[in-house]
Amino acid sequence: MLITEQEITGPHPYDFGTYVVEVVNGEFSGKARCYLNRNDFITLRDALSAMHRELKGSYSFEPIEGQLVFQVTIDKFGHLHLEGELFETAGDWSNSIKFTIGLDQTHLPDMIRSLDSLLA
Repeated sequence: MLITEQEITGPHPYDFGTYVVEVVNGEFSGKARCYLNRNDFITLRDALSAMHRELKGSYSFEPIEGQLVFQVTIDKFGHLHLEGELFETAGDWSNSIKFTIGLDQTHLPDMIRSLDSLLA
């Protein structure tokens, strides 16, 4: 999953912004402009950092607009499971792509660094 920032709409770093979210899994892909709060990314980064340290846990990414939702879990063997849905627009009336991605703990440092870059 790739998330890039387009613009921030408020004066401080915890405001909402427009982000391009692209989900690519094999031959399938989906891309949408999402209105997301930067604080959601901070919470996600902190949850992934804890999973990296402890090799256990789960986190549900459920922003207020609901345009991108997913759950990430890690088991004691370091297997990461990411399952979610990306909607074209906010609300359940739009087109969407559901995704399931399997990774391992070696991907966590890059995910955390990517979130740090997004939040910088």
